[in-house]
Amino acid sequence: MSNDIQPAKRGRPARSQEQTVELIVSGATRLLLSQGYSATTMEAVAAHCGLAKKTLYRFAANRSELVGLVIGSWTQGFADLFDEDPLAADDLLAVLGRLLGAVADRALSDDAIGLFKLLTQDFAERDLALEAYQANGIEHATLLLANWLSRQAARGLVTVAQPQVLARMILSLVIAEPLRRRALGLELADDRAAVASQIEGCMQLLSGQAFSLKAACR
Repeated sequence: MSNDIQPAKRGRPARSQEQTVELIVSGATRLLLSQGYSATTMEAVAAHCGLAKKTLYRFAANRSELVGLVIGSWTQGFADLFDEDPLAADDLLAVLGRLLGAVADRALSDDAIGLFKLLTQDFAERDLALEAYQANGIEHATLLLANWLSRQAARGLVTVAQPQVLARMILSLVIAEPLRRRALGLELADDRAAVASQIEGCMQLLSGQAFSLKAACR
């Protein structure tokens, strides 16, 4: 019997599922922003990524799900950060500010602004694409923040009457208005000072520094 070791077959190293998703997200994003929604077919994305179509279909069944995959990758990028709890009530706003900064880094990136502008246009299947955008982006981020606020309330650090409503209002202040301004070209996409100012203003509002009612005189 021969003890010779057979040489291993050479070939392209297998990608992990995470690497494949990153490849698809990158390819779909590039095509969406450069070619538009209509040209970003499943076939085009598969070819751009060098993947078999059956591999692509394992992660997205259609174009609207591709949009959801792209947006979902952005929100997933900061989801784990919402596991952080402040040590005390005095630390709550500082932690919240850091969390909002992480959300802003993703939600106000060049790619995010480009996709937002794309979705304001009229095209076939726009309703499906908007539904995927809403569910994987805005609603996911709102849920993450609402759950975080609820958890801090349960720990006795803050009183929150309606966590979901408050989360939506906070994200509107910090993300929605800067996104609108950047999409319209009224604000530079890489203006970190403007984002920091927006977050600081939100913190002042929540802490009562920006607005508070005076006690009635008797």
